[in-house]
Parts: sequence; C-alpha cells; structure tokens
Amino acid sequence: MAGSYGGRISLQLSSAKLIVVKSNTKHPKSDNVDFIDQHNFNYALEVTLSDTFAKASDLLAEARPFISVVPEILKPAVASIDADSSFFVARDIPLEKWLSADVRALFARGKLYGACKDSRIDSDECVPCVLPSGLLLLSVDKTSYEQLGLDGKVSTFYGRDSRNKENRRLIRVNLADQSFAPGNKLFERVTHCFKQRGSSWAHNYSLCWQPMDAKDIGLISTVFPGATKTELEHDEHKSKSMHVPCMESLLDLELGPATAERWLETYEWLGAMSCHLDLSDTSADSYSNTLTCPVPSREAPGAIVSARWIGMVAPQAVHRIVEAASQAVARTGRADAWIAVSVWGFDDTPVSWGVREHGYCVGGENNYTMLLLPNSNYVRFAAVDPHDMYT
Repeated sequence: MAGSYGGRISLQLSSAKLIVVKSNTKHPKSDNVDFIDQHNFNYALEVTLSDTFAKASDLLAEARPFISVVPEILKPAVASIDADSSFFVARDIPLEKWLSADVRALFARGKLYGACKDSRIDSDECVPCVLPSGLLLLSVDKTSYEQLGLDGKVSTFYGRDSRNKENRRLIRVNLADQSFAPGNKLFERVTHCFKQRGSSWAHNYSLCWQPMDAKDIGLISTVFPGATKTELEHDEHKSKSMHVPCMESLLDLELGPATAERWLETYEWLGAMSCHLDLSDTSADSYSNTLTCPVPSREAPGAIVSARWIGMVAPQAVHRIVEAASQAVARTGRADAWIAVSVWGFDDTPVSWGVREHGYCVGGENNYTMLLLPNSNYVRFAAVDPHDMYT
C-alpha cells in the first residue's frame, strides 16, 4: 500500500523561503525523483547519519568516522559518488565554442552539465549555463542584450537595480535541436552574435559529464582541450554527545501555521549539524547557545557522523544516495533511525530547478535537505532565494 502524503507548507527564513514537504516515496503524489533530477547544478552533497548507526566509543580513534560506520547497503552509493560526478574545469571558453559540432554532438551521447564559475548573477554582463537537455541559457543585463541582438525574455530577476525591473534578460539557445546547424538561419545569426562578443564573454566552467557509454568519458578532454579532471573535495565529521530531536515525531506533526516554529527549529538544528556547531557549548559568548534542540528530544548515546563532497555533484549521485539511505534506515528496524541528505546548489546560475529562473537577493539559496525516516517516509526542506521561480 502506498504511504501517506502529508502536504507542504511555505515558511519565511531571514533571507529565503523554506518549503517543507512531508510524504512517502511510495505515494503517487511524491515528486522526489523529478525534484532531485531537475536540480541540475549541485555544488555540494552531505550525508548525515543519526546516532542510531554508531556508538560514540566506536569512533574515538577513527580518522574517517563516516566511512567506518556507514551501513553496508549505503557503501556502493557512497563509493560511486566520484564516478557518477565526472567533474572537469574548463577555462576561458568563449560562447561560440558551445556552437561547435563536437560540443553539440555530446548531447546525443550523454548528459553534460555546465555551470559558470566566478560569475555573479546580480551584476555581471552575462552569466551562462548549459543543461543536460542541450539548452544553453544566458542571463544578460539590458545593455548587453540590446547590443547582442538575440531574442530573449524579460527576466523575473532584475539584479541589483531594483528601480528597473526589466534590467536583465534570459536568452535560450537549444544546442540539441537537430536543425540547429550551419546553414540554418538561426544558427548563423547566433554564431555571428557570439563571435562579436569574442573573448570578452569567455568564461570558466564547472563541467559534469555523464556519457551513456563509459568509453566516452574522455570526450570532454577532446572537445574542451585543456579541461582538467578535478576530484571532489571530501571531509568527514563526528559530533559530541548531545540531545537530538525525536525525528519520528514529525510523522504525526501537521504542516500548518500552528506548527511552523517546530518545522523551522528542526531545519535550523539540521543546519547546525551541517555547520558542525557544538551545541553542548553553553558559554555566554557562544552563538550556538541560542539554538535549542527541538522537542521532543532524547539524549544521543551514539555519535552523529557526516560526510561532505564539494565540487560539482551529478543528480544521479544524489538519486543513488537517497535511495540507498532510505533502505539503510528501513533495515535498522528502529523507529528513531534517520539519515539526512543535504544538497547545496550553485549560487549564481540562471536557473535552479529545471528551467525555473534563479535569482540572488541576499544569499542565492537553492538548497535542500531530505530527512529520510522509516517505512519510506521523508520530510523535504527546500531553501530557495525569494526571486526563485520554484513553487
């Protein structure tokens, strides 16, 4: 029988919207697969294991506490994170490079994700990104748009100039369209416009390449000479003994204004774990002493351990982790077991989920945490910038 669907609520953080969804992966209304798949540009991935997976005494001498206690069913997904996320850095790539035949051919042989590095969506003339569908998106300021001469639409995000709500434009170019090739009128027009910008719009990119055939993994280095394969940064952390929320109680908690504070407190507590805050520090000058553990809570006899990967993480890697983590929670047979999977998106990409526009108001948030609970239940927290079109 399909699990229950608890609904959703939108809450307000200091600089972002927080959208909370409670559901079950087996429920027909669950959108978890699409939600993860459409978040194309993942800067970091973190997996946090509840104290039910490890005794604190087991970790005292462990240099890698996460790897030492990670459940067997989760190990293959953890081991495949780097393989799933073939991460390259390509520098000084002009826009016209994306129009070349070798680049356009990639979209028929796999998934290519391209996020611009070191750009600012709220102030730069042009911020591009490339989706695995083959869609090249350009967020440009109004002056550059008028000089470029290509069709686009008014952006819902207007950058720093709040006085002019038509300050930015969004241009779309479908590189995977079979008719988009030399001789095509639109292709020639786009080529001419891109060449006019020359090196002034050359950018550095984080590229994630997932070929359908493993033997094509080296194509990126051929298509983008000088692109360097980069390993994901990795670190692990273990907490001190503390009180932890009874996460299982969330299953009976309604989503509504009356319970908003509890949901916010839970999200803040998970955030404190991600920041490795010592909540046992109650000194007067400690920031963390202003944070309280949501109730009901219990004393943690074990340790909370986590691992984080930073660089460019493919949605496929997130899928594997979430599915395996849900199974790992189920196999404990304990009602108080949980695993949190957190994903941080790139701050300055033109889109966040799918082709929905992303802005940068204060923090550029497009992050989410999947709190995986027994019996395929989950709570999803999505923090998004106020300008994001995510709904």
